[in-house]
Amino acid sequence: MDPLISEVARSTDPQHAYETGALIAGLATDWMVKGYPDGTLYMLWADLTDLFESESLVRIGWESELLTDEQAHAVMLLAANEWLATPSRRRHRYLRRWADHDLWQMALTMQQ
Repeated sequence: MDPLISEVARSTDPQHAYETGALIAGLATDWMVKGYPDGTLYMLWADLTDLFESESLVRIGWESELLTDEQAHAVMLLAANEWLATPSRRRHRYLRRWADHDLWQMALTMQQ
């Protein structure tokens, strides 16, 4: 996964980051068997790509404007860079933290 996540981290184009993030989410289903059986890797990247889509805010109950692609891209870049900076032995903790709190907090911050 690291090469694809590195590609997201280097991306300057929101559309390219979105497409790569969607690919990561798709491939993460294979990783549920290999190392992330609780599905957190898939959930994080599915949620990150959802930030680009209109249904995401309705799904989590926000009554606010949608994030722009640039704002969603900024959240995705932050997640990718934190993943790459986290030692592999601690990535389960990273995934749980992002899935439970950081992703939505960052998205809310980007809206303001």
